[in-house]
Amino acid sequence: GLALTNDFWAEGTYATYDNEIAGMGQHTDGSVANSATSGALTISGGLTRGNGEWLFFGHDEGDFSSYTSTEIITGSGRQRLAREWVVNETNDLGAVNVSVSTSDLPSGIPNPQYFLLVDSDGDADFSNATAFPMIASGSDFIAEVDLSEGDHLAIAVEEGDDTEIWYSY
Repeated sequence: GLALTNDFWAEGTYATYDNEIAGMGQHTDGSVANSATSGALTISGGLTRGNGEWLFFGHDEGDFSSYTSTEIITGSGRQRLAREWVVNETNDLGAVNVSVSTSDLPSGIPNPQYFLLVDSDGDADFSNATAFPMIASGSDFIAEVDLSEGDHLAIAVEEGDDTEIWYSY
């Protein structure tokens, strides 16, 4: 990995999320880190980034083996993983791809449709989050989104039928 001359992770601010911290961005000398994985969530892209633009994220060690109905968008019929991630961004990295492999997710949901939940108000309550549909690409599901400092992330699922699954080739 790249040796950092500055510590970009806001450790005191996001102490609950100090698990498997990962990041990507571009040093002021132009050297880059293109993707990172934290607790089965991968963030990549940000191809328009400039020098000094970084995005770090870590998780809270929440349960990753089953789904919960707590703090979910009311009336959506979705469930989410209890594990949550928080974003620590320096400058603006732009749109990135957030992905998760189905092999890392609990099974048992017929024809699952996955969503990336983004809670932007900083309270880590996903009942008012924005849900981005995740598109199937092989065994991964991917959403493109422009994340911001302090965004909280979670993966949600709902039962779908075969016509509701989006594919990318």
